[in-house]
Amino acid sequence: MSEDYELVRVHHPDSLHGRDLSPLVRRHRFQAITAAYDVLRGKRSAASMNGPGDIYRQEIERRRRAQAAYAASRMRSEHAYQHPSGAQWSASADDRWKDRIILFVGLMALGAGLGPALVWPSYTASYQAHLTASQNLAAARREAREHGEERRREISKRVKEYKEKEAREQAEREGKAGVA
Repeated sequence: MSEDYELVRVHHPDSLHGRDLSPLVRRHRFQAITAAYDVLRGKRSAASMNGPGDIYRQEIERRRRAQAAYAASRMRSEHAYQHPSGAQWSASADDRWKDRIILFVGLMALGAGLGPALVWPSYTASYQAHLTASQNLAAARREAREHGEERRREISKRVKEYKEKEAREQAEREGKAGVA
């Protein structure tokens, strides 16, 4: 309800808001607002608004007629584009080669964009990091294998020394047992 009073206050013919408009336009606006308010309240029917005082309704009807005339003129021209010089646009099925060229150029552009990443991965930082890590792992395995072989030789040497020492001690015990 307060919007209605606000519209009346703003668009009243004596309002300061409409000073720059002619008195006739101010009067017509105010009459249109009061007529719409009467329709909303049920005091007047919407059909009765088509009188000479409703300039907005007349403008809407004029635009509808203009739109219908434009649509009818488009239908008469059978939807063909006509250039001012009289030339008409036409296309045939023999123009498929253009589509193929466009598709080919698009695929080439896609290949040029993605090709380096797919064909030459050695240029990427992640591939370089992978190579460095695999080289470090191979070096660590080689060092571990050499260290393991050296430890096995040491253990074999100690076992051999231990067996020789046991054999000598056994021989000495047998020699003392035979003398006694």
